[in-house]
Amino acid sequence: MSATGPHNALPIDGMIQEFRIVRVLGAGAFGIVYEARNTFLPQTVVIKEFLPSELAYRDPDGQVRPLSQETLELFEWARKRFLQEAKNLWELAQPDRHPNIVRVTRYGEENGTAYMFMDFEQGRPLSAILDEQGRLTAEQLEHILDPLLDGLERVHAKGIVHRDIKPDNIMIRDDFSPVLIDFGAARNLSGQSERSVVAAYTPIFAALEQHQAVGEQGPWTDIYSLGATLYLAVTGDRPRSAPERLYGLTQPPAAEAARGQFPDVLLTAIDKACELRPEDRPQSVAAWRRLFGVADDATVLAPRAAAATDLHVAADTTTRVQPRLAARTQTTPGATPETRPSAPAKRSRRGWIVGLALLVLLGLGLVGWLYREDIGLRLVAMGWLPGESEPSPGPAEPEVPASTATEPEPAQSGPAQAEPAQARPTQSESAEPEQAQTKPAEPEPTASASTQPTPEPTIVVPGARFSDSMDDGAAAPIMVWLPAGDAMIGSPANEAGRNNDEAQTAISIRAPFAMGETEITIGEYRRFVDATGYRTEVAASSTCLRPDDAWQQLVPDITLGWERPGYAVTDRSPVACVSWNDAMAYADWLSKQTGKVYRLPTEAEWEYAARAGTKTARFWGDDADSGCRQANTAECDDKYRYAAPAGSFPPNPFGLRDMLGNLGEWTCSDYDSGYRGAELRCGARPSSTAPRVFRGGSWLDAPVLVRAAARDAAPGNLGLSNVGFRVARELDPHSKRKESTVQSEVLEPGVE
Repeated sequence: MSATGPHNALPIDGMIQEFRIVRVLGAGAFGIVYEARNTFLPQTVVIKEFLPSELAYRDPDGQVRPLSQETLELFEWARKRFLQEAKNLWELAQPDRHPNIVRVTRYGEENGTAYMFMDFEQGRPLSAILDEQGRLTAEQLEHILDPLLDGLERVHAKGIVHRDIKPDNIMIRDDFSPVLIDFGAARNLSGQSERSVVAAYTPIFAALEQHQAVGEQGPWTDIYSLGATLYLAVTGDRPRSAPERLYGLTQPPAAEAARGQFPDVLLTAIDKACELRPEDRPQSVAAWRRLFGVADDATVLAPRAAAATDLHVAADTTTRVQPRLAARTQTTPGATPETRPSAPAKRSRRGWIVGLALLVLLGLGLVGWLYREDIGLRLVAMGWLPGESEPSPGPAEPEVPASTATEPEPAQSGPAQAEPAQARPTQSESAEPEQAQTKPAEPEPTASASTQPTPEPTIVVPGARFSDSMDDGAAAPIMVWLPAGDAMIGSPANEAGRNNDEAQTAISIRAPFAMGETEITIGEYRRFVDATGYRTEVAASSTCLRPDDAWQQLVPDITLGWERPGYAVTDRSPVACVSWNDAMAYADWLSKQTGKVYRLPTEAEWEYAARAGTKTARFWGDDADSGCRQANTAECDDKYRYAAPAGSFPPNPFGLRDMLGNLGEWTCSDYDSGYRGAELRCGARPSSTAPRVFRGGSWLDAPVLVRAAARDAAPGNLGLSNVGFRVARELDPHSKRKESTVQSEVLEPGVE
C-alpha cells in the first residue's frame, strides 16, 4: 500500500477494514479524515485516522510509525488516549442517538495507528452559510438554537466538554437542523490525572481559560464558544478573541450590534455567555436556557453522580497558534489534481537578478488588503523543552482492545446511515490528551504562566522540538534544535544539475542553533500583521512575481499578496509573496515577543540544516525521481499543483520538513557567486535591489533542480509566489550577534 494521498494520506480506493476510501475530507497536525464506503452495505462513513505529525509519519507501505525512539512512548500513549476518547464519544449515542450530535459507531486499530468511525452527515457548515449571508435570520436561528442547546446538554451530561465549538463544527442539514461535529478536542472530565501532549481550539471562539494557564475548563467553556458563535451569527461581525479583549480591544455587545433584529433577551443571553471570566458566565446549559427564556424541559440524559457544573479540566500551559483550514479558499479535498505544466528549464541566477531588479525599479504598488478575520486552530507545543527532564507519563490509561475495529457493547443494530446524495461534509480532525484536576482556580489573566518566557535549556538535545512563549500569551512557531558540527556545503563536480556557483566548502557550526520545523505559515504571518498593523513591502511599494501560463517566465502581478499568492491557500499554507524585508520584519517581531534572538538563517546554516548530516544531493539520496514522495516539486503526481500545507512531507534526519521543495526560502545572506564569506552572515538592512539568496527549490521546479546545494537569488524588496521563509533561533537569548556561529573554508575556487 502506498501513501500517495494529500497530507500523507492513504490512497484513494485504499481500504480501511471493509471500507473503501472515496476522498480525503481534511487533514492536519493530528491526523486525517476520510470519506469511505462500505464494500458490503450501502453505507458511507467518515473515518478519522490518528496520525499526529508531531509524533509519527507514514512509511511507503502505509504503516504509521513514530518519528523516532524519543517519540515512541508519547505516540503509544496518545494512540491509546485517542481510542479511549473514541469510546467516550461512542457513549454519547447511548442509550439512544441524539439527532444533533454526530455519532461514533466504532473504533479500532490498524496500520500501526487508531481509527474512529462516524456517521456521514450531509449538509453544509454554518461557517459557509455565514460567509454567504453575513448573518442568520431570526427564523434560521430559531431552527438551530434549541437543538444545539439540547445536544450540548447531552454532551455535558455524559461528562464531556467539546472545547472547539465554532461555525465550522456545526453542520446544517437541508432542513436547517444542526449537528455538532468534530469532537477531536473533546475531553472526558473524569477527574483522573491526564498527560498533556497537544490541544486544539480556535482562538476567536475559545474561552479565556483555553488561552491562559489559569482556571479550569468545563461546561462554561463550551458556553463561551457557542456564545461567540452565536455572536457572529446575529451580528455578522467577527468576535474579538479573549486575549484581544483582555488587552483592551472592546467587543460591542450583541444587544447593541443586533438591536431590533432579534429579541433583546436572546442578545443579552449571548453577551452573558461571552463574559471573559468563567464565573461570570452561565455554569450550565440549563442556567443559560433560563437567560434565553427557553423552558428547561429538553429531553436529555440525567447527569451521572458528578453534576455537569462540577466538571473541570486544567488549562494548558504551553500553546501554539495553528489557524484552521479556511474552507472558502481551499480546493475540494480529494479532487483530481490538474495536470501540472512541465517545469521550465533551470533559470540563470544572473538573469533572475538583473531581470527582477529592473521590475523592482518600476515601483509597482499594490492596494492594501482588507482586514481578514483570524479564524485559527491553536495547538499546544510538545510538553517539554530540550535539556529538561522528561515529564512523568502519569497513571496508566484504560486498556482498549487493539485488534480489528472494536464494536462496543451493546452492539449496534442494522447498518449506519445510507449513502447520501450530494453530500457536502466538512468534518475535520483533532485528537489530543491533556491533564485534569478537580477544582477551578480563580483566573488571573494578567499573570498567566503561559505568558512567561521559557528558560533557556542548559543542555541542548539535537532533534528536540520546542516552542518559545510569547508576550501575548501564545507560542512561537515550533523549532528544532540542531547540533554544532562540521559539514560540507556546495556540490561535487559530478553532481547532476550542478551549477558553477556551488564550490564545495567546509563549514563549522560552532554552537547549536534552532531552525523552524516548517516554513512560516499564512496563519502565523497573519498573527504578526494583526498584532502590529504591518503592511508588507510587496503591498506598499513592490510587487509579487508568478509564473506565466506556460510556466516558462516569471511575470509581475499587482493583484498578488501574502494572503493571495495566486493559488488557493489556507492558514496552514506556507506564506509566499513576502519580500526579504517582510520576512526579516516578522523575525524582529518574534524576537521582541519572545525575548530570544530570531532571524532568517544564513545561507551556510540553511544548507547545513537541509543536508542534515547527509552527503548526497538530497537528504533522501542522489536520485531526483525518487523524491516525489519526499518533497513537493513539479513533474510529480504529489496531489499539489502549488504549495502544500506546511509539514505535509516527511522530515529530514534533523526533523525539519519541506526544506527541499514546496517553497523556496529566503536566507539572510547576500548572494555571492563564490563562497567568500557572504554565506556566513546576514546582509545589511534594509534590502532594496541587492540580491539575497533563497534556497530549497519549490513547486515550480523540476525534481532534478531541487537539491541541497542549489542556489538562487532575487532583489530583497521583491516577492515571489513560490518563495517564503522559515526562521532560525540562536541559543544565547542575550546575544545580539549580527553574524552566525559559522566559519568556512573554501576547498575549491568558485567559478564566476
